[in-house]
Amino acid sequence: MGELPRVQQVSQRYRNDPRVVVWVVDSGISNDTVEKQRRMISAQHWDLPFAVDSENLEHRMGLYGLPKLVLLDKTGRIRWVHDGFDGSEDLAGQLTNRIEELLRSG
Repeated sequence: MGELPRVQQVSQRYRNDPRVVVWVVDSGISNDTVEKQRRMISAQHWDLPFAVDSENLEHRMGLYGLPKLVLLDKTGRIRWVHDGFDGSEDLAGQLTNRIEELLRSG
């Protein structure tokens, strides 16, 4: 969950833009309970909506691996997928750039 501080940064940047919604989704693969993950998000004071993929949508969409960031357009089409996180990349910058591209394209 090392990527979450960067995701939080992006979420805060767009918090007043109704066109952008950021969610944290637990795919159920980790050994942590949902409650433990919610407590961790709350303890960090992250303002991120949290959901559980109880219907295995990740696999039905052909998405495998953790962590995974998925950017959808307003029609629900997958526009960008980012796999993994090692802390060395500018994840917030990459995500922001992709969001801006989508917003410009309408």
